Amino acid sequence: MTDDQITVSIVICTRNRAHSLGGTIDSLMAQSTKHSWEALLVDNASTDATAEVISAAAQRDPHLRYLSVTRIGLGAARDAAWRQARGRITAFTDDDCYLEPDYIDRLVEAWADYPDAGVIGGRIRLHDPDDAAITIDERNLAEVYPARAFLKAGALHGANLTFRREVLEATGGFDPELGAGTQFPCEDIDAVAAGGLGRVSGAL
Repeated sequence: MTDDQITVSIVICTRNRAHSLGGTIDSLMAQSTKHSWEALLVDNASTDATAEVISAAAQRDPHLRYLSVTRIGLGAARDAAWRQARGRITAFTDDDCYLEPDYIDRLVEAWADYPDAGVIGGRIRLHDPDDAAITIDERNLAEVYPARAFLKAGALHGANLTFRREVLEATGGFDPELGAGTQFPCEDIDAVAAGGLGRVSGAL
């Protein structure tokens, strides 16, 4: 498969969560789509069996790729990953999220509806009712933010966040000084603000 055949790259960064990656990996393997895609599973300097878990999954499903990033921090991991990704759309989610089987199809449809968007975010539902409803987003109607508009923190969440590749290239991607694992866990807020410059950002 050549680079220009990839439609969607899904990026999931993780650190020392080997024991709980199974559900997330299973949801990747359950994707049902005719679109070409890949998933980059990024081991961010883990000291447990994360590398072995991801490598074993990649052997079972050729869509999955293992990537090691030794600089600790979600910003550094995400920034390294999109540069290795081959998709024209790069989608970021978290290592404790489970993707719906039609996730890729719905993502491609959203970008077809908003082809000029720089950034598109999506719904994040609470899987376990006993968990705290933090960063949950259950909006069912699109909100379109004008280019260069002020976006308050939380307008779009890093657990369901997609970019056109050329937007990441134009803005420089993610700041490796930011994100979980650093003093400033806000790499998604920073990237969204940059991605909305001169473009429209949509939340679906």
